[in-house]
Amino acid sequence: DTVTFGIRQVDTYITEEGHRGFKLNGRNLLLKSAGWTDDIFLRDTPESNEQQVKYVKDMNMNMIRFENFWGTSQNIYDLCDRYGLLLLVGWSCQWEWEAYYGAPCSEPYGCIATEEDIDMVARYFEDQVLWLRNHPSIMAWMPGSDMLPDPRLEKRYLDFLKT
Repeated sequence: DTVTFGIRQVDTYITEEGHRGFKLNGRNLLLKSAGWTDDIFLRDTPESNEQQVKYVKDMNMNMIRFENFWGTSQNIYDLCDRYGLLLLVGWSCQWEWEAYYGAPCSEPYGCIATEEDIDMVARYFEDQVLWLRNHPSIMAWMPGSDMLPDPRLEKRYLDFLKT
C-alpha cells in the first residue's frame, strides 16, 4: 500500500492589537473560512465533493470548518490537500446537548461524565485522528465546539496527540 501525505507547519502568535494570528510555513496567513456539513442524506459523491471544493476556492477562501463532520471517506480530505485548503475538523456535538444524548447534561462540559463515556469518546477521537492524520490540510482538531470537554477527556485528547 502507498500513503499520500504532506508536510506543513502552522504557528500562532499574538498581534500588537492583542489578536491571534497564524503563520503557514513561516508566512502570515489571513484565514478566510466557512462552515461545511455532510449532506443530510449522505448523497455526496467524489464528483459533488470536488465541485463544492472548487466553489470554496472560487470564493477565495483558504479554510473550511467541518461542522459535525468526519466524512464517510477520505475523498473530501484528499481534495482539500490537492486544492490547498486548510481544515478545522469539527466534532459531532450530540453529547453536548441533553435532547440528543438522552441524559442529564451540565455546562460547561455537556453530558460526558462517566469514565465509560469518557473512554468511548476518547477512543472515537483516537480512531479518527489515526484515520486522517496524514492529511496536511488538517490545521486543527476541534473536539469541543458547543461546550468544553470534561477535563479528564481533554487530558486524554492531549495525551494521545502527544504520542
